[in-house]
Amino acid sequence: MGWDSCSSDLSKSDTVARLLKEIDRSRYEVLKSKSVSRGLWLVIKEIATGKNLIQLYLIEKHGREYLVKSVSADMGPCELDCPLDWLDVAAQPESEFWVSWAEGVRAFHRRKSKYLMLMIL
Repeated sequence: MGWDSCSSDLSKSDTVARLLKEIDRSRYEVLKSKSVSRGLWLVIKEIATGKNLIQLYLIEKHGREYLVKSVSADMGPCELDCPLDWLDVAAQPESEFWVSWAEGVRAFHRRKSKYLMLMIL
C-alpha cells in the first residue's frame, strides 16, 4: 500500500502515459481516463467478471521523481474529483467505504457547480 517510484527523468504526462501503458491488458480494458491535478482516474473493465471499476493513481512529485500510489474506489479514497458520471458507469462494490466516498464525490460536484454559478453571476 506504499508509493512506487518512477524515473526522475519523467514528466507528469510521461508518468501518466507510462501508467496507462503498464496496465495488464490481459486482465483489464481501459474504458475512460482523466488526468487531474493529483493523479489519474480510470474506469477499467475487469475482463474476467465484466465489471467496470474506478481506479485512482495518485501522482506526487517528490524531489526530482514522481511517486505513484494505486487506490481503488472500493477503498474510499480521500480524493473526490472523480468525474461524477463515472459513478453510474462503475459497478458499486460491496464496500462501506464506496458508499461514503461516492456521496462525497456527489457533494464535491454540487459545491463545484454552485461555486461556478456564483462566478458567472
